[in-house]
Amino acid sequence: MEDRHVTFELVSNIAKTYGLDVNEMKPLGGYIDKNLLLKCSNGKEYVLRIKIQTFNQQLEEMIDEGLKHFQTAGFQVPFPILTVTGEPRGKCEFSNHEDSQFCYPVHLTPFIPGKTVFDAGFNADELHIISRNVGAFGGLMQNRLMTLNSKKRIRRSDFQVWYTENFPIVREFHGFVENEALRSKLCKLIDRFEQAVTPKLPKLRQAFVHGDYSNTNIVIVDRIQASSQYLTDEQLLAKIGILDFEYFHYGYIVFSLTTCIAYMMSQAAYAGADPIFVAGEILRGFVEKFPLNEDEWDVVFWGVIARLTSSYLMSIRLLSIATDPDEDYIMCQSSKSCELLEILTSLGEAKVKNMWVTK
Repeated sequence: MEDRHVTFELVSNIAKTYGLDVNEMKPLGGYIDKNLLLKCSNGKEYVLRIKIQTFNQQLEEMIDEGLKHFQTAGFQVPFPILTVTGEPRGKCEFSNHEDSQFCYPVHLTPFIPGKTVFDAGFNADELHIISRNVGAFGGLMQNRLMTLNSKKRIRRSDFQVWYTENFPIVREFHGFVENEALRSKLCKLIDRFEQAVTPKLPKLRQAFVHGDYSNTNIVIVDRIQASSQYLTDEQLLAKIGILDFEYFHYGYIVFSLTTCIAYMMSQAAYAGADPIFVAGEILRGFVEKFPLNEDEWDVVFWGVIARLTSSYLMSIRLLSIATDPDEDYIMCQSSKSCELLEILTSLGEAKVKNMWVTK
């Protein structure tokens, strides 16, 4: 997107598609799809996503239903801005230096001010408090999603390995682990998951879930307040936003929570915070707003184990097969996974769950 010709084409496309004059354009994160922060002449800021990945119309419509459901309840979400013709998605055409033409779907959303939990640089004390608020916000989100009535229940076919119930799939990537002892340990964790969780799947509640409720997608609008006190429901809606509904789907509720716990534990390890305490705070915040039943509580520990293991295995696999891998980017969420797995398995499920309840 740094090519001046492409940038000129993009600015022209935005003016034609959305009726906006772009004054400034800044690239944001995104591994496949391209995300850009736009500052426009109307004084407002927007995020433009250029969809490089395969476009699924039904999936996008389902996501829009979820976004609208959140927006009407006061959640800060990236609900798409309509094009000048009233469509939630537009198209942008580009040409390269060989004059080959490319056309990608795009959508424009309001910019949610603030920083993600991952980027905010919280210290250990702040992280201990923000974790309770992150959990509570997740519980509020899930309460809202329980009232979403949609007939569309689509899942991304390219995301199957990340659905926690499919965790055993990652066994095929164990060969990317060079250390034999570590490879054996990870395989044993997969075996334990199959024994402890797979038979319980029919008993677990399903509903619409965000799909990637993690520290990279949770925006803190007011850092000082969100990291210094436990927030009320009204404050949670005002001080926290949520991004990236690309993996929004109908699935197991408890695994949305365990995904959040795993990534927040990783951030805790980086920040010098207590990862077990952080996990417990997320859990306590979540269940205050959305109580778990006994079957869901039974699989929380192994859901966290599954995401930490999957994150590590998928990262080292990508490092091995990528042509020009960015190791810092690829491993930013998983380099602490093995350390955390050692902590969890050394303590054991019973002791960890007791610490999560009593701390």
